[in-house]
Amino acid sequence: MTERHRWARKTEVTNAEPQREDAKEIIERFIRAGDGHYFLLKTGEHYQGYVETEQGEVIKDNAFLFWSSGPMAPDYPVPVQIADIDLTTLHYHNNEDPSWTPFEVK
Repeated sequence: MTERHRWARKTEVTNAEPQREDAKEIIERFIRAGDGHYFLLKTGEHYQGYVETEQGEVIKDNAFLFWSSGPMAPDYPVPVQIADIDLTTLHYHNNEDPSWTPFEVK
């Protein structure tokens, strides 16, 4: 291997971006972060409420069940596909601090 090739190879490794979490890992951390959740879908649709956690495995087939809150919310959870979520809009709160906290995506 020539000196030029060694330098090029070293540069490739040095300039590599840090490994990012995939969307499913991000959502799993987001669900554990709080009791209440807020996010937008990529279509702009607003979701506020909480994730169904009583049925064992929370995420199945890259989706989860979400209970909306508020007077117009349905009486049943709706399925949300992880790929449809705008990950830049994740917020959560917990019972000790009811203010919405932005969720940090690593």
